[in-house]
Amino acid sequence: MQNNCFICLEDTDNRICQTCQCYAHKRCFNKYLNKNTKIIGNIYHTINYIDLEIESEFICPICKLSLNEHKKITRNDTLNIRKDFVIYIINYYLSFIDDDIDNEKNYKYFSIICNFLLKHKVILNKIPLLKNMIQENLYELKDIWNLSNFYSLQLFGEQLY
Repeated sequence: MQNNCFICLEDTDNRICQTCQCYAHKRCFNKYLNKNTKIIGNIYHTINYIDLEIESEFICPICKLSLNEHKKITRNDTLNIRKDFVIYIINYYLSFIDDDIDNEKNYKYFSIICNFLLKHKVILNKIPLLKNMIQENLYELKDIWNLSNFYSLQLFGEQLY
């Protein structure tokens, strides 16, 4: 019995769906998955907890049933979702900062933001606008907040003075 790849129509023995007669070469199917995968990110936020949940949906092109076991989600697949997550968190903590920049409460939130960004430096470097904003704020704070130089060195590899 001949089983044709649903993409290139050449013969293959690689059955990709257990419920129908869908066959595809691994290279053809990987291309299909990379183009036709739906990845969704949801940010869940409560008073003490913020989390990012990522869901994916891979569907058989013939019978339309789920094929989620075929493709693992990679960090590259979720890059935009993770960027949105970082921006969401930064905006959340910026909302607590007063106009009077020189006060202890603001320094606490600046520290929270910088510590969060230390854990997400890869994403920070992929968002130039955010990176520039953080660098400018740290520079403005250099004479009044003693941790500004430390965070500049940790986040960007350069001292402010």
